[in-house]
Amino acid sequence: IYISEKYYFNKGNRYICLSEYSKNIIIKHHKINPDNIYIIHHPNFNKVYNKVLIDGRFTTDNSANIDKIKILYMSRVARSNGLELFSNVIDELIDDDLYHFILAGNAKGVRAKTLRKKIEKKYKNRINVTCVFGFYSEEKAKSLITTSDYVVLPYEYAIAQSGLRQLALGLGTPVIVNRIGGLYENILNWENGIIVKKNTVEEWVNTLKLLSTFKYDRDKIKKVNEYKYGEKATIISFNNIFSIE
Repeated sequence: IYISEKYYFNKGNRYICLSEYSKNIIIKHHKINPDNIYIIHHPNFNKVYNKVLIDGRFTTDNSANIDKIKILYMSRVARSNGLELFSNVIDELIDDDLYHFILAGNAKGVRAKTLRKKIEKKYKNRINVTCVFGFYSEEKAKSLITTSDYVVLPYEYAIAQSGLRQLALGLGTPVIVNRIGGLYENILNWENGIIVKKNTVEEWVNTLKLLSTFKYDRDKIKKVNEYKYGEKATIISFNNIFSIE
């Protein structure tokens, strides 16, 4: 890896990255001129998902939880993606009877499958926690996201970006993230989502308790996301970079 980095990060090259976080790493570790680094955030998936139909088998609406705030965790089943942390958050709120938590994601590997089984067993008899782990198709993803009130990404380790964040925003569902890596860069606090100040159980609980006061416009979230990160915007961004002399 270090040898490839040595040859790849050349001061004479130009670079495109997905976040300000990535750009800062390149500048710090490889001494690249900031003027030679361009940011094009992860595009949304509307070109594909606008054609996808919602499948009633996978919606979060059910008679027991119809009036509750629907909060969706949808990510790879892993400690690094915050599933265990978020499970502890759920435990603090589960008796409030105000929330319906939906836990989705694929488990690959022994550790992930063990964690999935642990979570499924923990909430087996809880009406307001629904586990739908396993592979999710485009239909299942769109159905879960569009019928949820919020998507949460409680990642515990820094990442450059999240395709799921863009998918949710493209579908008009606000995203709640912690302030880590490049995860929060596209989030306008209390407009298209919420940035949790500290990635602790207490801070997440306090944030979720405020959701009843958060008024948002799904159509506005979709339009702004399409304007900034849709197909047309992404093409224009690339063209602007390639036209630079």
